[in-house]
Amino acid sequence: ALGTIRRLPFVAVAHGSEFGLNRGISGGINRWAYQRAAAVIAVSQFTRGVVERARIRPRRTEVIMNAADCKRFVILPEADRQSFRQKAGFYGAPLLLTVGHVSERKGQEVVIRALPRILQKSPDTHYLMIGLPTLKEQLTQLAGQLGVRDRVHFLGAVTNDDMVRWLNCADVFVMTSRTTASGDCEGFGIAVVEA
Repeated sequence: ALGTIRRLPFVAVAHGSEFGLNRGISGGINRWAYQRAAAVIAVSQFTRGVVERARIRPRRTEVIMNAADCKRFVILPEADRQSFRQKAGFYGAPLLLTVGHVSERKGQEVVIRALPRILQKSPDTHYLMIGLPTLKEQLTQLAGQLGVRDRVHFLGAVTNDDMVRWLNCADVFVMTSRTTASGDCEGFGIAVVEA
């Protein structure tokens, strides 16, 4: 925003979720700043579409997708994976994993609702969620109603090293992001690239 005030050329990066806030004064400021950018870098084609649907017309828009650190997110040796699973208490169990803020936008509820059917086919399956557990109480209640409470696990924030270990241990990485009624959306799930 400093660039817009001093009339200096600047580039804005569009992730997607900020365009769900296009209401009221914050939406007006958001639109004003993006409109004045010399260029907008969208992190995906989807995000570029969100910018266009928000009626923001910068002079130039480019798509540069998010990337993961290939030195950090590596495939670990099988012995390390099995050792970590065993220490965590999930040795031999099929694991579903979601990484991201436990929220409506990330859609963890969708996986919990699917668990009864998943467990019919694969009875030992567990669902793990890494991320700030904002909706933990609601989702725990839902899991209880569906009879899958013992298969749903909120891991909260984990260390960088444990993030890589959990990604290596997961049998299926699940990202069920969606656009919420307020317009909050996932412009590009970097957790998918990291997985």
